[in-house]
Amino acid sequence: MRCTSSLPGTLVAGTVALALTACAPRAARPAGLESASPTWDARRAALERRLHVAQLLLAKAQTELELGELRYRDQIARAEMEFELAKRRQQGFTRFIAPQRLARAELNMQQAEHGVLEARQALQQAEGGELAERRLAHLKRDLELRRDELKTLQEVTLPLEQSELDLAAEVRKRAVLQTQRDNEGALIDRQVAVLTAEAEVARLEGALSELPE
Repeated sequence: MRCTSSLPGTLVAGTVALALTACAPRAARPAGLESASPTWDARRAALERRLHVAQLLLAKAQTELELGELRYRDQIARAEMEFELAKRRQQGFTRFIAPQRLARAELNMQQAEHGVLEARQALQQAEGGELAERRLAHLKRDLELRRDELKTLQEVTLPLEQSELDLAAEVRKRAVLQTQRDNEGALIDRQVAVLTAEAEVARLEGALSELPE
């Protein structure tokens, strides 16, 4: 805009300088863009809206990252606890339960053997007798069953239970590793989402700062 001074020549030099300064064009907005101010204002408003959305997305990404880390720690803690329990069951069975059950079965068989021996001696001393014969036959059958039970316990039952406990412990161990692997990828994705949102916020803030006032 052109400025024409109509001040009388009697004004002091300081007044003239002040008047000329007031008439000078403003430097905040580029020259020739005064008529385009509505366009800049609209662009600023649009960028501010986009920046607000980007800030919300950043807050959401940060929250998801924090919640994901909490869930990951909970899952790992639970998987490790289940593995520890499975390992304790495995060790307890191997060291205590299986030997105790085997010793009990052996003792029962020995008692049955003694019972048969006593019954046979009683039958010989009594010189026969149907009742004594029946008792001896019953004890012999009991002894056979106890021998079969001991053999089954040694060869089938205890090895099978041991294998099941070993497998359970191995499954729990792999569950811990699987939980770690699954969450590593998800954690990286959430971290990337936060970094991407931060970059978008910084970009929009930079674009806003470049607009003329």
